[in-house]
Amino acid sequence: MKGGNPDSKDVKLNKRLGILETAQFKLSGDKMAKLALMCKSKNYQLDTICPGQDEYRTGQWVISPKKRRELLGEDVVLTMSRKTPAYMGGKIIGFSPLENGKVEVIFKEDPSLVGSTDAVNQSGWGSGRGVCYIK
Repeated sequence: MKGGNPDSKDVKLNKRLGILETAQFKLSGDKMAKLALMCKSKNYQLDTICPGQDEYRTGQWVISPKKRRELLGEDVVLTMSRKTPAYMGGKIIGFSPLENGKVEVIFKEDPSLVGSTDAVNQSGWGSGRGVCYIK
């Protein structure tokens, strides 16, 4: 679900009724992120391998090889905390293994994911983890 989606059913209903928004229902055309990364330092960087392609990399994340295969082609969002909407997001196009066993996530930016609340208060956030698998 995305915050402030003008096409959501509740927004139309609430505008008609003149009440404050309380919840949103996903429409079939809405995107749903499958991975959220708590990236407080905003240490993502433009991928220098393909400049001008709006491709970014952020890392050092612990993501198993099996999970990486499942996540390729899915949407990722970057957040400041478990309770804040995404400040950036995109389609996962790859993973770059690092010498320490962690990976960088490489994604093509999708501005429509900014403000996404898919990861807000998800149970997938483990204790002390910056990675959330969204179901």
